[in-house]
Amino acid sequence: LSILPPPPPPPPGRSMGRNTQVWAIVAGRKSHLILVVSLGCRQDTQVIFFDPSSGAVVYTWTPGVDQFPSADDAMTAVKARYGAFSECKQGCAILGVVAVAPIIRVLLATEVRRDALPGGHDVCVVTQTEWVGGELPSSAAARA
Repeated sequence: LSILPPPPPPPPGRSMGRNTQVWAIVAGRKSHLILVVSLGCRQDTQVIFFDPSSGAVVYTWTPGVDQFPSADDAMTAVKARYGAFSECKQGCAILGVVAVAPIIRVLLATEVRRDALPGGHDVCVVTQTEWVGGELPSSAAARA
């Protein structure tokens, strides 16, 4: 796992012209949890995997593996690697991830309300959330 710095974000108050979108996917026979993330401040889409034994984040900054030009390309690659999705939830932010063998869960903000602040800024208030989860297949197998 190599950690490279991300490209610089746009200037404050500016986005790439899109809202951030997150998909939490449970896929494959072993219920892998995968996150597909399209940030409003980036032009590409990232796929975040989790180590099947520890639950640690696995991200390599590799185009075609965990970086894609679009969310559609990322979803196609995930489906090709893991097969059908047993669950796919869309949200607008990742609020947290919990990995306690043998389960892993992500908390998504599924609805937010934007309130204007002075000076042209906004604050987002999370109004609805949802837990989405899978399994850590290697940790379950190790305990069996």
